[in-house]
Amino acid sequence: MRLKKLEKKIYMVSLVLILAFPYFVEVEAALTATWDDMDDLLGVDGQSWASENVAWELTVNNSEQHEGSGCLEFTIENTDPDNGKFSISGINEDFSPYDYLEFWVKTSVPSSFRLEIDSPSGTAYWNVSTISVDWEKITINLFIPSGGSTDLSHVTKVAFSELDRPISGSYDYLFDYISLRRKGGTGEDGYIEGKVFEDKNGNGVYNAGEEIADATVVACCYKKRYKTTTDSEGNYKLPSPMGTTKEVSWDDMDDLQGADGQSWGPENGAWTLTVNNSDQYEGSGCLDFTIESTDPDNGEFSISNINENFSVYSYLTFLVKSPAPLSMFKFKIGSSGGTAYWNVSTISTGWEKVTINLSDPDSGSADLSHVTKVGFSELDRPISGSYHYLFDDIILIRITTEEEEGLFYDLEGTKYRVEAYKEAENGDLGYEKEMKYVEL
Repeated sequence: MRLKKLEKKIYMVSLVLILAFPYFVEVEAALTATWDDMDDLLGVDGQSWASENVAWELTVNNSEQHEGSGCLEFTIENTDPDNGKFSISGINEDFSPYDYLEFWVKTSVPSSFRLEIDSPSGTAYWNVSTISVDWEKITINLFIPSGGSTDLSHVTKVAFSELDRPISGSYDYLFDYISLRRKGGTGEDGYIEGKVFEDKNGNGVYNAGEEIADATVVACCYKKRYKTTTDSEGNYKLPSPMGTTKEVSWDDMDDLQGADGQSWGPENGAWTLTVNNSDQYEGSGCLDFTIESTDPDNGEFSISNINENFSVYSYLTFLVKSPAPLSMFKFKIGSSGGTAYWNVSTISTGWEKVTINLSDPDSGSADLSHVTKVGFSELDRPISGSYHYLFDDIILIRITTEEEEGLFYDLEGTKYRVEAYKEAENGDLGYEKEMKYVEL
């Protein structure tokens, strides 16, 4: 069989793969599924959202929503017995095809709380913090919880917990629009769809009567292959092959020695950075940063004069054990082009895993292909006595691809090949396959 040649044009929301002969494969991707629009208390599987203590109030707010006709409003009073929690339970949901869960939140004050996901095998939680009193979009990496573990293929409960109780008066938390998202795959709305057509008038877009029925369309990525044929209107729909991730240990933090032969150290002589060989999370040790109430400022330590390439990675994770709940500090990456910062908050005094999206700093910018410095800054200084912060095990996470021959296009950082062909109706030679290679 001989196939037609493909090359690429990009339109506003579609990727259109154009063949040398006027024979088109039009591709669109929808990889986000609405899980609950939170317009009312009724959620999935016929269950309802509810507070887990009668002292707390959960209602529908129809005037301040982020989108749709409403949002959920959780109210907690300073007289209530504990920090707040509300949830939806008695459900039976499969989150395993998805990589991320996203939701919108609006808080009375910058706040910290948890998202929890339960299954019969256990509970996983993700630490969340807000930095303003406006609507903020929160993205949870479902495969990297801050603590605990759960079976994502059999989710029975989703909850928001540890919602701050005010010192006086009341706090109102607004929540809206939970969605599930993946980099590619066979989730509810995870697919590649489009139309194959012959561009008879050469205008580069589909016009009535140009559709190609019974054309074969193939999507390939990561040694996975999906194939279908177009319907009578030239339309097709395929699962989108799922990518994989690879974790690379950057520094086990068992000692002060780090990347490129350089050492971790405090950025002011008032602070102390040592190795702790008894309280580590894993390995033989962890870094112990000590700051006194008498020190001149909040703390900072780093490793500098390095030459590292982080640009091929999507995420960075590390473990931290803070001296007090609700500790806040910054993680920073420096380069010759500037410094990027990510806000971090903890909600307990136990070990917590922190995940940094390298492409989305909270402030500043850095050339990730030439990292010269990595550090932790603005570590809280105590009112009295001293604080000890423990840090362990920095890991870089990379989205891996295994390119095959063919034309690739990119969905959220994951590359796919799509090819389409149709045998000549008269049984002759058909079309020659000359793939053109595209790096996005």
